[in-house]
Amino acid sequence: MTEILPSDDTGPRRGRNIRPIYLSSVGTIFLIANLSYYVQFPGLLSSVGVEPAASRVIPKAFPDLQQLLEQNDVDGDSFIETLCMIGVVLSSIVASGLVQHGSLFAVLTAMYYFLTTTGGQMYSF
Repeated sequence: MTEILPSDDTGPRRGRNIRPIYLSSVGTIFLIANLSYYVQFPGLLSSVGVEPAASRVIPKAFPDLQQLLEQNDVDGDSFIETLCMIGVVLSSIVASGLVQHGSLFAVLTAMYYFLTTTGGQMYSF
């Protein structure tokens, strides 16, 4: 048995090289997802798209956000596109390995949850 698994390869040090690779991979997945949403948004979900999301979903699912956007004269389409670009920047930071903190993953997950919620039928499958 010692010929197959030498004693110096076992222990807590063995998996330390995997963690940054795994977290960078998750960051890359978020990057691809946010870029994909950003590219598809104008044709599918913008105010002139197939299924307008900003005027339909945001008031129902996120009424406080809708009120905040109206108070500050922010267009729903601009807000969603800005959110996508923030997601691209944050996921690029995570994918590059500069910062791989749990709070970034929580923010990316919350932002993408918001985007898929506003996506409605187009992003339900």
